[in-house]
Amino acid sequence: MTNFNKALGEGFGRGELGAALNYDSKDQFGGQKIGGLYIDGVVLPGGSVQGTYSASATQNYLLGARRVTQDGRVFKYAYATNEISSTHFGLKFWNKLSDGVTYTAVKQNQVVGDRTVWIDAGGDGAVTEDELKGGYLVVHTHSDNYAQNRLITGNTLADSDGYTIVTVDGGWTIALTTSHAVEIIKNPYSSVQLRQDNQNPPTDAYSSIAGIPMCKTTAANYYLWLQTWGPIWINPQGGSLQDSDLVHNERQLVFDYVGSVCVVGDAGNTTVSLQHAGFIIDRTASGASGPPFVMLQITPW
Repeated sequence: MTNFNKALGEGFGRGELGAALNYDSKDQFGGQKIGGLYIDGVVLPGGSVQGTYSASATQNYLLGARRVTQDGRVFKYAYATNEISSTHFGLKFWNKLSDGVTYTAVKQNQVVGDRTVWIDAGGDGAVTEDELKGGYLVVHTHSDNYAQNRLITGNTLADSDGYTIVTVDGGWTIALTTSHAVEIIKNPYSSVQLRQDNQNPPTDAYSSIAGIPMCKTTAANYYLWLQTWGPIWINPQGGSLQDSDLVHNERQLVFDYVGSVCVVGDAGNTTVSLQHAGFIIDRTASGASGPPFVMLQITPW
C-alpha cells in the first residue's frame, strides 16, 4: 500500500490519484479504498500507520484523529495515562479545566484577523512547545458580550517571563485587548483513563466516557484507538440486561460510572442525567443471555 500525504489544496501528481483510490482493500489494518468509505487520520512525520487494535508508545497521529472503517464504525486516537487492563469498559476523559491555563489576561493587543494571542502560562517552561496543540482556547470579550472559541494549532515554549504565544485555527473577529481574559482546556484525548472506582459515591463520577478501548496496555502512557460509534460489545452493568424486568421497547442504554452500560430504566439513580451510550441492536428478550451488543453512539466525528 502506498501512502500519499498531501497538504490541504495540494494536487496529485500523474498516477497518484488512481493509486490512492485503488489501493489494496484487504490490507492488515482493515483499510478500504475511498469508494469503500475508508477514512484515516494523517500519519505524523516520523510516525507509522498504527493498527486499530494495537497500542503504541510512540504517537503516530494527532490526538483526536478520526478513523472510519468500511462498515461505518468510528474510532478516535487517544493517549491513555493509566494502564488499560480491560477492554470491557469505556475510558473516561480525564483532563480538568484546571489542567490547562485558566482565566489569564491577554498580554498583548491583537488586531482583527490575527491568529495568535500572548498569555501568561504560569512560569518559565510551564508549557512546552506545542503542548497545548489540539486543545481549545476561548477569549472572553466581556464588553462585547462575545466569546471567541478556537482550536489551538500550536504554542511556543513558555519564556523566562512565563509567556507563551498560542496560535489558533482562525483569525479574531473582535480585536483583543489586555482587558480580555483567556481560558484553555487541553485536548480532551490527551488523557483518557480506565476508572473502575466502586466507592459510593464514586470519586470519579464527574467524568464522561470518551470511547471503548480496542486493546489493553501493559503500563500507562500508551497511544491507542477508541471506538466511539457503531456496533460493539460493551460490558453490561451487573445483570441489568438480563433482568426479567427488561420489557418490550426498552432499548436505550446509558453509561454507569465505571464505563459499563445499562438500560435507562435500570440506572442506579434515575434523577441523574446519565451519559447516553447507544441502543441494543439484537432482539433478545428479558431473562435471556445479554444483550450487551450495542450500537455505540458517543461521537461519529
